[in-house]
Amino acid sequence: MKGYKCKFCGLKNDHLEMKCYSKPTGKFNKNGSEKMARKYVHLKCDEEYKKNEAFKEKELKELDELFTYLKKLHRIDTLDGRMMEKIQDLRNGTVVFNKKKIKRYKEGVPFRDILYTYEVNETYINEIVSNMVFAAKWNEFSYVFAIVINNINDSIGVASNKETVMNRREAVIDNNLVDQTSYSTDEPAKYNNNKKDVLDISEFL
Repeated sequence: MKGYKCKFCGLKNDHLEMKCYSKPTGKFNKNGSEKMARKYVHLKCDEEYKKNEAFKEKELKELDELFTYLKKLHRIDTLDGRMMEKIQDLRNGTVVFNKKKIKRYKEGVPFRDILYTYEVNETYINEIVSNMVFAAKWNEFSYVFAIVINNINDSIGVASNKETVMNRREAVIDNNLVDQTSYSTDEPAKYNNNKKDVLDISEFL
């Protein structure tokens, strides 16, 4: 396919084979056919492209779950730009300190860990939201978000330990199943049918 730029590497190379990804747009051409959105990827880039797309899909799902939780927590219909900026900054590993953004987390904080920190501290956060009076929802959000930032390392540690325990537990269960299976797959013991049964009383009858 000539003249198309690779969606993954961004390069246009007419000598490399490309793969086309297409999906309907919901719009239609004058002849009634549905318009398609197309992306072109070099075959050599395709595997990494699919991994990247899967990662972005996972990110969007986790972000949506976080947004749903926050809207319910703060009783708002949507998150404004400032709120979203704070969340995205933390996802990228950046926090505000003395009115300046600094890189606090080398690889950033996944959305699932941000949500988990809210959930771990839910009782305390609900007390704050219920008992304190804020000038605006932005102030309420910022106050609670600061609590989350201060507790995120502990929460991630708890989540990591919990996952480790679960993995070990599953490993033990798997090992036990293997041990039980090893017994069940052994060949049954062969008995001598000619040997007299100690409980056989036929000779006395």
